Amino acid sequence: MAEGAAAPPARRSAWWTAAPIACAMALVLFATAPRGPALSGDSAVYLSVADALAHGRGFMQFNDVPYTRWAPLLPLLLAPWSALGVDPARAGLGMNLLALAGVFALAAAWLTRHVASLAVRAFALAFLFASATLLEAAVFVWSDLPFLALALGALHAWDGLDGGADDPAWRRRIVLVAALWTAAACLMRYAGLALIPVGIALLWSRPAAGDRAGRAGRAREAARFAAVALAPIALWCAHNVAVGGGPFGPHTAAGVGPLGHAFDLLVAFGVWAIGSGREESMRAWAGAALVAGSALALLAAGRSAAWPARVPASVVAMLGFIVASLALLVGWSSYSAIERIQERYTIPFVVPGVLVAAWAADRLLARLGRVPARRRLVAAVAGVLVFGIGVSAFRVARHVERYRGPGTWGYNTAPWDRSFAGGLLHVVASLPAAARLYSNDPAAIYARLRRPARLLPELVPGPGGRAVVPAEWSADRP
Repeated sequence: MAEGAAAPPARRSAWWTAAPIACAMALVLFATAPRGPALSGDSAVYLSVADALAHGRGFMQFNDVPYTRWAPLLPLLLAPWSALGVDPARAGLGMNLLALAGVFALAAAWLTRHVASLAVRAFALAFLFASATLLEAAVFVWSDLPFLALALGALHAWDGLDGGADDPAWRRRIVLVAALWTAAACLMRYAGLALIPVGIALLWSRPAAGDRAGRAGRAREAARFAAVALAPIALWCAHNVAVGGGPFGPHTAAGVGPLGHAFDLLVAFGVWAIGSGREESMRAWAGAALVAGSALALLAAGRSAAWPARVPASVVAMLGFIVASLALLVGWSSYSAIERIQERYTIPFVVPGVLVAAWAADRLLARLGRVPARRRLVAAVAGVLVFGIGVSAFRVARHVERYRGPGTWGYNTAPWDRSFAGGLLHVVASLPAAARLYSNDPAAIYARLRRPARLLPELVPGPGGRAVVPAEWSADRP
């Protein structure tokens, strides 16, 4: 009777995938219901470029500067909605919802395939659901969440190398699918370039069964993958050079060195563990502990008797992507003179890291078997995880409160130019009357829209090296 009452495996799998997707989307819709999607300075650039594309002005920002700093896919996807008269910010929120559904669907499918323990799978999905960083990426009109979905699609595709290894046609299809996912990820964010060396290394290290072509065949296969994955972003880089910029946008002398950015990375990792309300040094120590603990867990899983004869290709791909992304982020931060690495920049490799950690934990549980202390150890680890997820859930609740509250994070800073070229005005004009606007030039916004705006408290170097706000700096000029 108990067996008859159990849900069929396919139905359980469908519920396992649908439940986190529905909950995550409902949370984002609840957070954005009062005032719509949140906007930042980055959002203003994306929306203005989308508006320019919709009205035939090409890739131009609102201040008549060619758009080269970021990849082009997000404005391209938003432009048709702007041409149809649909609020592109709302379209961006809809895109984030689809990307969020994709992230949870891919994560649930991957965990179902590679992690046997239901408890471990549940903890991994709960950790992602209780992430205030993922919520922030979903609420703001940014490219972070769509990029994460595309990157996970590329990493997930490499699982195909473990099936149909004797069929050359199957392998060619897998390589093509992975290359297309990778190309789309590169067009969404330059960080997608980290996926290319990962794919090349996988193809080189995992030849087809009965491969007779040897190194030359593997080199041709890797070259075909790289050509498909790189072709679209190479065209975009050529466009950037043609309009007078660098291939990846403007290069600015870095004010922070690689060691400083590496420290910022530890601080950003620490926010995932203990939140952002602690001192920076404490967050850095927490981030270092999180990284060290993850590394030790992977090493322990590697020594496990349950280690499979061949590690799943997607696990290898995720580990390679994490390493390549870390190196690329530190290098890119120096190239673009990013002052601080924000927590959201770590999303593309923290989420794959959670999946790999779940896989490693599953291997460790299998290794422990019937060890007498197994239950106490598992209970202790579970208690720590429940506490951590509870803290993260509290952060999520606070973030939702701020998003829904009056004039806090709903619409924050947006850069403006006095010429107002590029058509961003309609975005601000469409905001609810209760929305609180911030700008580095409130007088200009009031003159054009008759809308009050607060001064953006952006500190700039003033006379004698003291930091002042723009209004004071204007007053101090001769």
